[in-house]
Amino acid sequence: MTIDKGLERVIGRPNQLRSLAEGASPSVSIILQVILAISCLALTMTGSPCTSLAQEVHVEGLQILSDDKAAAKVCFHLEPFSNPKVFPIQGDDPKIVVDVPNVVSWNGKPNIPVDGAVIRQVRSYLHRDEKRLRIVLDLVPNLHYAVEPLYYEAEGVYCIAVSAK
Repeated sequence: MTIDKGLERVIGRPNQLRSLAEGASPSVSIILQVILAISCLALTMTGSPCTSLAQEVHVEGLQILSDDKAAAKVCFHLEPFSNPKVFPIQGDDPKIVVDVPNVVSWNGKPNIPVDGAVIRQVRSYLHRDEKRLRIVLDLVPNLHYAVEPLYYEAEGVYCIAVSAK
């Protein structure tokens, strides 16, 4: 985990604070847990992930659903819900990148050829040291895209819908 060193000196390391909070008296424990929550918020605001309070996420069942109308959905099951970061990479080899934080288990294939109207292939890799699953949708070049993240809460399924404009 990357931590801003100046911020670390001021608020401490989150894991150290968590250890202190677990062994302290109830009143001190509450104070340390508040400090831990504030430190995680501060780290998040600097762009650094704070994984000490986050729940472990399990991801499974990657599916590609497509139709003949230049549209497709890439869907997977999240347990519990974790808000993925989705961003495009434009250019001659366009991509949609989905980063899912706090992932501890992933049973998907690393490479799935699609050869569809909008998606060429889907690649994935679990960065175990960062607990981050990266899913990359390699898109068909020379098209304009609309991308919509969808979450089906009752089923625990997260999808990225991609269509050509």
